[in-house]
Amino acid sequence: MNIAFKLRVGVRGDLLRKDFWDSYKVWDLHGEVLVRVDTSNTTVSDEAEDDSIEEDNITEMIHDACGYTNMEYNYSNNSVDNEEPNVHATKFYKLLEDAETELYPGCKIFSKLSFVVKIL
Repeated sequence: MNIAFKLRVGVRGDLLRKDFWDSYKVWDLHGEVLVRVDTSNTTVSDEAEDDSIEEDNITEMIHDACGYTNMEYNYSNNSVDNEEPNVHATKFYKLLEDAETELYPGCKIFSKLSFVVKIL
């Protein structure tokens, strides 16, 4: 299991310097698309690229980060047979809730989560 946490800029730099595994299998039957990028003329910058994150992508980002893909779930009613969610599930549901909560009343541009992501 990979547990080395890095900022996106660091991961991007690593990928540009070292490339990705040659043996990596593209899971095209699961919706993954093969994209080849020519990195020969690419320079690594310490500055983050323009992170224009769409509101619709925040929930998808949470699912991807937590390892839950293609899930449709009503997280306001997250108990099954009155069983409490574990710590990881509780954090997951909190992220989903923050992704849908306005930053302040009437704010239509940012959710609580998208604002934090944007300033990072």
